[in-house]
Amino acid sequence: MQSATPAATDRVDALPTAARRTVIGLNLLGAATATISAVLGLVNPGVFGADQITDWVTFYAGAYAARAIPLGIVMWVVLLTPALRTRKTVTVLAVVAGAAQLGDIVVGATHGIPGMMAGAALGAAMHFVSLIWLRRR
Repeated sequence: MQSATPAATDRVDALPTAARRTVIGLNLLGAATATISAVLGLVNPGVFGADQITDWVTFYAGAYAARAIPLGIVMWVVLLTPALRTRKTVTVLAVVAGAAQLGDIVVGATHGIPGMMAGAALGAAMHFVSLIWLRRR
């Protein structure tokens, strides 16, 4: 029978200190940025530069929040709970979060929103750089 506890080498905590801090820090920062942006967008849909608050802007703010807030909360819970912080779990979450940011880049490009593209590119970079650290260490 297989143990429910992951092997010590599968744990993010088994990484060298610099790698562990990089993986956890980049993903926490990315999750916090996306979650805070989503909350700000719900409170004021025009906060990120919309010329007018249209039904579409309000809809997008709600749709973004519906994705970003739960994903951000799950990232924080996993990254701050050592028992959940396995390489596999963090890898899956970083891939999902990075892919979501890539989608935001496409939306920003489609609608001519450079700030959205830049913010999402930074978020995607944070998540994907952490994947490099997970794979190399």
